[in-house]
Amino acid sequence: MLPRTILMKSLVRMPRIELGRLVRLIALSAILCFVAPSRLQAQPHHDGGLWFAALGNGKIPGAEESPVRWWFDAHLRLRDDTGGFNQSIVRPGIGYALKGNHALWAGYGWIRSDRVTGGGFDEHRIWQQWTYAPKLDDWHFLHRSRFEQRLVETGDDLGFRWRQLFRAQRILTSNPQWSLVGWDEAFFHLNDTDWGANAGFDQNRVFLGFGFKRSDDARTRLEIGYLNQFVHRPGATDGLNHILSINLFF
Repeated sequence: MLPRTILMKSLVRMPRIELGRLVRLIALSAILCFVAPSRLQAQPHHDGGLWFAALGNGKIPGAEESPVRWWFDAHLRLRDDTGGFNQSIVRPGIGYALKGNHALWAGYGWIRSDRVTGGGFDEHRIWQQWTYAPKLDDWHFLHRSRFEQRLVETGDDLGFRWRQLFRAQRILTSNPQWSLVGWDEAFFHLNDTDWGANAGFDQNRVFLGFGFKRSDDARTRLEIGYLNQFVHRPGATDGLNHILSINLFF
């Protein structure tokens, strides 16, 4: 984790970076995360997918002055070139807003997944996270650190996973309804489990796309773009998924 002073200096400098350089920086972070573990698997398995998501958080109705916040996100994911069900997620949570655009969160997630070979299974996750969401002029940033405790019905072990996300959004000054969005998230298993997790790098996701918000006071925002998901599979062929990602924020 970078010291706070270094992180703040980086965020202050970010708006001066051209969009092309921003895209290259996000792509480079993804490459650094998965190139090393993928060298043993020079030809990963490619697949196409379609991911839908609805994501929201905000103040508790009737208690707008309270620092307590609500969180909810739900996902539907298709694979096999969008021809087959992959995964569904329902993830509620609660948070506490701190000063300076910081917040602490905790919640539960229910995940239903289908194996490529057939048959489905359930997963239950408890999660905690810290978010930091500064803004500077037409730039919006998000830094998120999430810690997950995972129970999968195909095994008895409790799995621990760390997720690190950095996101940048640039509102287009000439047309503020539209924005350009890029983010990268790296996943790391912290222990081995009897249901298949191996300690170390798990996967990386890179998103590049655009957002649309009808007006400044609109309650919803739509983001559509390309999501590249690299999945490291020790002892097997790694996965490289090319996904159309459609996200509704409310």
